[in-house]
Amino acid sequence: MASLTPPVSIRHGVRCVTANGVNVEEVLLAVGQEIGYENISSASRMNKAVVVFLKEENHVNHLISSGIVVSGDFVTVLPLVAPTIKVTVSNVPPFIQSNEIERELLRYAQADEAVGPVKDPENVQSVEEEEDEPQGAEEAIVVLYPDDSSPEAVEFRRKVKSLLHLAARTLAHLDIPFWLSSGTCLGWFRQCSIISYSRDVDIGIFIVDFRSDIVAAFRDAGLSLKHKFGKVEDSLELSFLSDDVKLDVFFFYEDGDVVWNGGTQAKSGRKFKYVFPRFSLCWAELLELKVRVPCETLDYVKANYGASWSVPVRSWDWKTSPSNVQENGVWPLAEWVELIQVY
Repeated sequence: MASLTPPVSIRHGVRCVTANGVNVEEVLLAVGQEIGYENISSASRMNKAVVVFLKEENHVNHLISSGIVVSGDFVTVLPLVAPTIKVTVSNVPPFIQSNEIERELLRYAQADEAVGPVKDPENVQSVEEEEDEPQGAEEAIVVLYPDDSSPEAVEFRRKVKSLLHLAARTLAHLDIPFWLSSGTCLGWFRQCSIISYSRDVDIGIFIVDFRSDIVAAFRDAGLSLKHKFGKVEDSLELSFLSDDVKLDVFFFYEDGDVVWNGGTQAKSGRKFKYVFPRFSLCWAELLELKVRVPCETLDYVKANYGASWSVPVRSWDWKTSPSNVQENGVWPLAEWVELIQVY
């Protein structure tokens, strides 16, 4: 029988307290140089620190002893495990409120969590002590959707961050609002990060905010136009390239109680449309950048990726895989030169 790899626990984690402006990718590169990239399991930014989970506990002790150097500065590495005691109180009369119990406990020690009801008191002893208690649900997020810590993935996230910041500056100069769309929105919503195997950046813009100088502005910013499909009146889509990473700009059209964006297959002229329920925009953060996302994010993501949106899928066909894709005719052959431009 094949042996199973022990699951990553809180004891496998370290906390790197970095200076402002240091990103997750820089920390991963420094950690990898110290203990080897193959020994990194996952990483995520939590509050003002970067938390890294390692495959072996002995690497935790190594990093705590050695620290890491990021951009020439020494960074202290701390363990995630902190000795704690969890006290469970059972058989409490119903007329005694939880806040009264908490007030009494606070007389003797600092409580890390609010006092709450015991779900299964029959299986709980009067007092139980647990050391090394995981702190909150953040660990579960990292374990469910671990960032790919390979050098290629780290480099891809660096390029995406640079491209996204550049796009935001360019569109802000044009006074064009945009939001995270498609796979980029899914990555932000599902795992608070970029999906490393998506290989591109997706943003949405309402067609009413279109400006004729948008292509020139992106070119002036150093991006090259990869393709232009459709027209302002129907299914406009722009795609730019920067450092081998593609920026897809989808324009959205309002139609009654829905909105949609178009897609075009260059070789056949076939048209597609992707239909979403109407949504408003809210502010969020991704890769240290303030960005807009659909406020009704779950509805938006489920429309595009279906009920199984939470399950990562590496094989994706933009013409058939989305839950909201519809056939939308074919561009007239006589208009292909104008409406299907590939560079």
